[in-house]
Amino acid sequence: MQLLLHKRGSLAQEYLCKIGFAIFCVCAVFGELITAAISIKLLFLMHLGAVICLVLGAPFSLKSKPIQLIAAWGIFTAFFVLLRNQNDYSQYATIKWLFYALMILLIPMCPKYLYRPFLKTLGGVAFINVFFTYFFFVFRGKYRIMYRIWDKWPTGTFEGEAGYHAGIDNHYSQNAMVVAICLIVVASFLIAYLPKKDKRKTGTLVALAAVVMVALLLTNKRAHLLFGIAAILFGYMVPVPKHRLKNTLQAIGIGVVLVAAFLLLAPRIPVLNELLERFTSATSGEDGNTMARFEFWKLAFQNFLEHPLIGIGWGGFPKEYHEHLYFFNPAENNYPYLHAHNVYVQLLCECGIIGTLLYLSTAVDWFIKTIRLFDKKLRRISSEYEVVIFSVIMQTFFYMYCLTGNCLYDRMFSFYVIAIGFTVGLYAQKDIVDLF
Repeated sequence: MQLLLHKRGSLAQEYLCKIGFAIFCVCAVFGELITAAISIKLLFLMHLGAVICLVLGAPFSLKSKPIQLIAAWGIFTAFFVLLRNQNDYSQYATIKWLFYALMILLIPMCPKYLYRPFLKTLGGVAFINVFFTYFFFVFRGKYRIMYRIWDKWPTGTFEGEAGYHAGIDNHYSQNAMVVAICLIVVASFLIAYLPKKDKRKTGTLVALAAVVMVALLLTNKRAHLLFGIAAILFGYMVPVPKHRLKNTLQAIGIGVVLVAAFLLLAPRIPVLNELLERFTSATSGEDGNTMARFEFWKLAFQNFLEHPLIGIGWGGFPKEYHEHLYFFNPAENNYPYLHAHNVYVQLLCECGIIGTLLYLSTAVDWFIKTIRLFDKKLRRISSEYEVVIFSVIMQTFFYMYCLTGNCLYDRMFSFYVIAIGFTVGLYAQKDIVDLF
C-alpha cells in the first residue's frame, strides 16, 4: 500500500472546516437545549453557519467524487424525504434531517487529515453530557434548573428525583445517546492504540473509557448500554483481518466478564440494581414502554400492508400514531407525535418496499465498504485508523439501535452521518491512501 501526503489547503480553509464541524457537533448535541433555553432561530443560524464554513473551507463541484459515491442517498432524499413528505406537524424536523444528511456530502469534501481532529472534537463536545450526568448525580438539588429550561421534568428522571438520568437533555434516552457516542469515540482511540503498546496513553484511555462507561450506566438506559458495548466489541474484532478469530474469542470473553460483573455488582449497588430491574421487566412483560412498542409496530405494519410499494409518505407514521394511539397511551401524553421505535418497520410503513430496499442496500454497501478499508491493509500507524474504527462501531451501533429506537429520525442520525462521511471521504480521496 502506498501512503501519500495530502496536499494541504490554506490555514484559513483548515480552520473553516474545523469551525464548521465543531458547530455541527454543537447543533447535534445541544440543539434541543439551545432551542429551549435561547431560540430556534439561533439554532437555524448555527446550522447555516456550519454549512457555510464547510463549503468555504472545502469547496466542491458537481464533478466531485463524493457526489458520485452518495448518489443513491440523493435519490432517496429527493423522492421519499422531500416529494413524499407528510411531516406537516413539525417542519423543523425535516429541516434538521436535511441539515444532517447534507453532512454526508460536506464531510467527505474536507481533507482526510482533518478527520482525526474532527473525531476528537466530537468526543469533546459529547463529554459535556458525561460531565453533567456526574454533576447532577452528585448535586441532585441543582437539577431544578433544568425544570426551568424545559418547563417540565424530563422523561426518565422520576419528577426530578433522578435528574442525572437525563443530565442536561430533555429525555434520558437523548442523554444516554450522547454519552454512548462519547464512549464510542474513546473506544475507537483505545482500540487503535492497543497494538502500539503505549502503556501511558493506553492507560489514560482505559481510565477515560471507565469514566464514560459509569456515566452511561447512570443514565439507566438498556439499549444504549447493550448495543453500545456490543458495537465496541465488534469494532475490536474486525480491524486486523488475520487476527479476527483471536479477537472474536477475546471479545466474547470480555463480554462474558462484563455481564458477570454487572450481575454480581447490581444487587449491591442501587444504581446498577435499578438498571437490572429494567432489564428483567422487559423480559417479564411488565415494562409498559416495551409493550406499547408492539402496538406501534402493529400500526406501522398495517399501514405498510395497505401501501406496500412506496408507503404512506415520510413522516406519516407519527400522524397515524396521533390519530390511532395517542389518546390510548397516557404515559406518553407529552409526545403527541411519536415514531415507531423500530426504524426498519417505520421505513416499510412510510417508504414501502422500494424505499426500504433503496435505503438498506445503500447502508449495507457502505458498511461493507468501511470494513473493507481494513482488508486493504490500512496502516495502524496512519491517522485514519481510529477514524475507520469509529465508523465501523458507529454504524454497528446505529443499525442495532434501529431495532428499538428512532435513529433515522432523531439526533442519532447526526452521529451516523459523521461515520458515513468519514468512509465516503476515505474512498473519495484516493490520492491520500491507495485503497484500490
